Amino acid sequence: MALPAYPLHDRAGVLGALAETIRTGIEPQFFPSGRSNLGTLATIEAALKSAAASGAPVRLDSIL
Repeated sequence: MALPAYPLHDRAGVLGALAETIRTGIEPQFFPSGRSNLGTLATIEAALKSAAASGAPVRLDSIL
């Protein structure tokens, strides 16, 4: 199966996808949105807060 050629790759591809989303208001099909990464960012934030508090638990719902 032939894959479609992508004109931009790596960082240029991500920035191009962001620009296209801003222009059209439509998220590209194969690029993750910020919305889809909120859980990952919340997990990182909770881990940092936990480490700063000597390992105390941090609930993700307190971050989100």
